[in-house]
Amino acid sequence: RKKKGGGQARKQVPRVAIDLATTVERLDHAFLVCDLGMEESPVVFASDAFLRMMACHREDILGRHPRMLLNPESAVAAEAASKFENLLANNAEAGLRTEAVRSDGSVFPALIQLCPMKDAGGACKFVVVVVLDESGGERRDSLFDIASVGTALHDMMGAASTLADVDYNPFEELDAKSGQLAPKVHAAHDRGYQLLQTQVREGGALRLANFRLVRKLGSGASGEVSLVELGDSGHTFALKTVNKEDMVRRNKVNRVLTEDKVLRDVDHPFLALCYGTISTPKDIHYLLRCCEGGDLYQLLNSQGALKEEHVRFYVAEVITSLKYLHLLGFIYRDLKPENVLLDGGHAIVTDFDLTYARGNTIPRIQQTTVEIDVIMEDTDCVQKCGCAPRVHSSETARVQRPRLIASPVARANSFVGTQDYLAPEIIIGNCHSTPVDWWSLGVLCYELAFGTTPFQAPSRTEAFENIVNKPLEFPEHDHCSPLLADLIKGLLTKDPEKRLGSSGGAEEVMAHPFFNGLNWSLLRHMEPPFKAVPGSARRSYGSSSSYTSSISSDRVSAGGQRHSNNSTAIRSSGLAPHLEYNDY
Repeated sequence: RKKKGGGQARKQVPRVAIDLATTVERLDHAFLVCDLGMEESPVVFASDAFLRMMACHREDILGRHPRMLLNPESAVAAEAASKFENLLANNAEAGLRTEAVRSDGSVFPALIQLCPMKDAGGACKFVVVVVLDESGGERRDSLFDIASVGTALHDMMGAASTLADVDYNPFEELDAKSGQLAPKVHAAHDRGYQLLQTQVREGGALRLANFRLVRKLGSGASGEVSLVELGDSGHTFALKTVNKEDMVRRNKVNRVLTEDKVLRDVDHPFLALCYGTISTPKDIHYLLRCCEGGDLYQLLNSQGALKEEHVRFYVAEVITSLKYLHLLGFIYRDLKPENVLLDGGHAIVTDFDLTYARGNTIPRIQQTTVEIDVIMEDTDCVQKCGCAPRVHSSETARVQRPRLIASPVARANSFVGTQDYLAPEIIIGNCHSTPVDWWSLGVLCYELAFGTTPFQAPSRTEAFENIVNKPLEFPEHDHCSPLLADLIKGLLTKDPEKRLGSSGGAEEVMAHPFFNGLNWSLLRHMEPPFKAVPGSARRSYGSSSSYTSSISSDRVSAGGQRHSNNSTAIRSSGLAPHLEYNDY
């Protein structure tokens, strides 16, 4: 990607959301979770008790091979390492008594127990490594710890034994709504919605037979997307197809149900529009509006880092969407350029499978003091000669204005998001809430303005270390205004309680001087900075888009193509480590 003023385009590396798709409660036991589907079976989760035992930080552990537990100076180090590797490869419950080493170099006798985590089909997806310090304590206590962690694996795999029951249908509620047109007040003037209303009114519930396949648009880890036409109406939709059996086998049921809930509940011009679902015995089909302008990542690849007035426009529309999600009790948790589509040049936030959907929002009104300019007019002139009033002075006045505070009451306990956009509290392992969305917004502002993320590094471990500990820095060669810098600093405050937006929600962010003069109520009617060239590829269905600017065209540069999610939440497969520690 080219930066403002030219410069080297950075290497395009796919950024896939961290997604472990399991329910892992913070058990008070020392254990790790390793992903067998990734090279070297790296650690994707470390419990708080493990970090205390090993005297280390979470960012020191994540992404490493579990063999780092073993004491390399032990007389039987090679033998222990070989046995450990064999245990991992066998995917069977087993134990190993050896010497373990802490981060400070001290060693202790340890019992390492490996517990495989199998899905409903019996395939081993993850391994839990339980570490017991045998330098003290009773052997019976150690056995009790192993048993309790082993029992918890059923929860971590989403009740795999229940899903294996052929009579149990986890999609029963979703099936009951099949073919129904979701009520969307703000879509009343949408042509696609009007056509579907007519179809339902005249032909009953929506069916696959109502649509004609135009072409396949793309596929990913969760399914495939097709372009379909409603009868001979000439109007096309995006149809996302998800295989039920595959979701059960890969323990993605909760992710599907979460996204379905969000898509049904939201009704907002800056959020993805899902008209409804069509459920068959094998598949779930999501009928969505096509977004024809690509996404913000493709825009950055095409145009380079954006001008500040363009950053202000897109960030304002994203803030509006986050404000709405928070009002409904949702924490988004996966904000990044790839998930912000462009439709008619306006921002459309999509991909809700990592959303925390169990929050509860109690809106309240807070009175705030703001300064406004008061214009003083010469009324005597009007009375004497009847001419228009003349301004003869102005002054600043302090007035009280109401502010809507609408942040979900939620304490999520998850390891979810995309590497460069993760908030420090998620990496550290603390409970998190809406401030994680404001952190991600800060990273988005930074990337839109400078063409790179603020804490990027060659490896995940280094990136996590930077996010948690490295001070925020701005590129020396690429200056920004003091107002934009102040906004980014406020959003990228590492302490979530002091972060901009943490106390006053979206209204606090919207009140920042960077947005002075912006008419928030008319954002949807503003002329967007960029519009997609007619006939260019729809987002991300596997190809990049071309853009023309309706504001200026002096900074157009060739952009690199990059794999990314498409407009209907399909994630690319096999591109990057895919983890998630979800709290459903």
